[in-house]
Amino acid sequence: MGFETGKFVPGVEKDKRCMLCNLVLDNPIKTPCGHLFCSGCILPWVVQHKNCPLCCQTIQTCELENELYLRDIILNSTVRCEFRTRGCTKIVRLLDSDLHGKHCEFRPVKCPNLGCVAVLHNRELEAHKSTKCPFRDAFICSEGCGLPLLRELQKTHDCLTALTSQIAIYENQMNNMEIGLNNMTIQFNKKENCFLNQIASLHGELKLQATNFKKKMIMCQKMTVNNNCMNDQQQRIKFHLRRVDNTLGVNITGGCKQEKNNNEEKIVTDLNCDSNGIIVSRVVSGSPAAKVGMKVKDLIISVNYVKFNIFCEWMLKGSIEV
Repeated sequence: MGFETGKFVPGVEKDKRCMLCNLVLDNPIKTPCGHLFCSGCILPWVVQHKNCPLCCQTIQTCELENELYLRDIILNSTVRCEFRTRGCTKIVRLLDSDLHGKHCEFRPVKCPNLGCVAVLHNRELEAHKSTKCPFRDAFICSEGCGLPLLRELQKTHDCLTALTSQIAIYENQMNNMEIGLNNMTIQFNKKENCFLNQIASLHGELKLQATNFKKKMIMCQKMTVNNNCMNDQQQRIKFHLRRVDNTLGVNITGGCKQEKNNNEEKIVTDLNCDSNGIIVSRVVSGSPAAKVGMKVKDLIISVNYVKFNIFCEWMLKGSIEV
């Protein structure tokens, strides 16, 4: 709940009022949709309803923001004393109003004299105790009842009658206290149930957030694995190349080593190629290889539907002349 609007001097603008209780904002909090509420008003609402009470936008408690600048402005605003109806005309800052109230001259206080029930202004207490209080000369009865007595009533005092009257007063007070205690118990039980529901709701909300976060983590891990797999996976592409100026415009790494035998015939003496093909080491810009998208480090697996490893085996066996 916010602060009473009537005690502010001058009045308070509407933008400094809670949109739920319509009082001056106490510890203002802003929702993601831009609405302002007292912290004591909006937090229980969001925990129970999980939306903004004005526009019904779905929000979570972790999305609420403290408006510290606005809170300082409100705390430094001037207000009338809470005892203005008893005669105090002081105007103080809201931040200092509690301290002023404890020492205000118009604060109601009860007379401490034994048997006196008078309630008066704080500034009048000393004069009342010393000169005006009818119980200032009271004393304790020594005849057995132990009740406070005025000296002028000492001769007419009857202990049994006084004790009977006092017991009736105490019983009435006890009955009133019991009724008040039962009412307080009911209120506390309601608040306890409300707090338990809020805690259960927060627990469920945190559990849901943890589950969603875990799902997102698993999705991120899967995406990372899939990306790595895609990066590692080889893509097979078929190119149709035609020579231009007697060249394809591509250099390769590896191949077959050739030497001449005693009859001056070329023979393959060694293989220097990958078991899966030949690696492209250079692609000339604008060449037929470049135009079809061939890149450096590509692996040529086969030529004219003949795999390179079979091609190299034929060359070793002398099945193909080079």
